[in-house]
Amino acid sequence: MVDQLVPQLSDREQYWDHKVAQTGGDPVRAVCRDTAEENSCIDRVQRALARSAMNRIRRTREQTGAGVLDYGCGTGRWVDFLRGYECEYTGVDLSSAMLAVARRGHPDAEFRKGDGLVVPYGDGRFDVIWSVAVVHHNPPDGQEHLLAEFARVLRPGGILVLLEGVGRSPRAGRRPAQR
Repeated sequence: MVDQLVPQLSDREQYWDHKVAQTGGDPVRAVCRDTAEENSCIDRVQRALARSAMNRIRRTREQTGAGVLDYGCGTGRWVDFLRGYECEYTGVDLSSAMLAVARRGHPDAEFRKGDGLVVPYGDGRFDVIWSVAVVHHNPPDGQEHLLAEFARVLRPGGILVLLEGVGRSPRAGRRPAQR
């Protein structure tokens, strides 16, 4: 199961590294595949959901100093947001080029390259795992494997925050529902 993902992961790493090169390292354009209007809408929705999630976490547990893993951190988009909630930030990404942009923008943050299969930290290391639009880029067995990795590195009682998109078009061979 995991062995089947390796070629696909290599292709994804190359894809994201190429996006950074194409955009001259622009942290926003490197991660966006949508139009400016679509991305603005997506950003507003994601930020509203993110604020709601972090406020709920804050109400239910001590948040100051919580260890947060931003899995699929890309160019470091969520560093300042999560630090605004007094979290100890750590980012992991598959793309070396994305991480280089993140490190330039946030030289005091911890970033680590991951292989896309294993979260490169020990068991029970984080209070919160934060992942935005990453899991759906994996085939179903890869998604299951990644979620198991998240469970492994979460502390007991830890919280997983996933913001995931759904496809824009129906799967091949299926017709859209009629109204």
